Amino acid sequence: MKDSNIDTAARRVIGYNEANELLLDVFQKNDALKIHESWLEIESSIKKDKKKERKKLLKCYTLKYTNFDIIIEYPGTKIKQTDEKIYFDYKVILKNPFVNQALSHEHIIIDLCNKCHNNVSSDDLKTMIIGLFTNGLNLKLARKFSNYKCNKVSEDLVTAFQNSVKGFKPLPDNYELSFDELITNMFWISLEEDFNYPMSEGKDGRKMSISRYIEALHCYTITTHSIPEVLWRDKSSKSPSQWKDLDYSFLKEIK
Repeated sequence: MKDSNIDTAARRVIGYNEANELLLDVFQKNDALKIHESWLEIESSIKKDKKKERKKLLKCYTLKYTNFDIIIEYPGTKIKQTDEKIYFDYKVILKNPFVNQALSHEHIIIDLCNKCHNNVSSDDLKTMIIGLFTNGLNLKLARKFSNYKCNKVSEDLVTAFQNSVKGFKPLPDNYELSFDELITNMFWISLEEDFNYPMSEGKDGRKMSISRYIEALHCYTITTHSIPEVLWRDKSSKSPSQWKDLDYSFLKEIK
């Protein structure tokens, strides 16, 4: 994997449209589609360690924040071209002194759960997430939680997630994300969903992930649903029906 760009601007405030244009420019200038086509030409001839060999072709765009980096690794496996457009895809990697890996929705959800277990208000987290998904990344959203001291994700939570999600692995040493890391990863991961499932084409885009995050937080205010149910819905190949006891009106503001 090769560095194609390092962005030292620390994109602490950036909207979804601006971020979309930023990454489109990166992908187009660095021939992301050609990289993928090059891989397809040789894939069948590689008999082992395909992931390792493919990674050698990938490029990355690094966004440097105060205490961590966000690495956009591209092209992802979902990249494709139609007669009308190219659908780009990428992976979001968090890099800090303790973590150097891509985060999944399960990592985000378990982190939210751990914060709730440590007495962070689920309503405050919901407000933060809706603000993020509606208006874009602004690290001021994390200021309300500036006094929060990160703890390791509890072993009980890790065990519960491993029982619900086959193959789930927590971050190294059960690392808990800082609030800056949490919302920054949420932003760049959700933007990937806008690339893969454009709302302009009637698809859900980032509405999928915010629905699961808000549902997870909803489980801390009622007893009719559970986190394992949320995790199952996250893995569903179809868009799950909305819960009748949850107000999804926040989705109307996400465009």
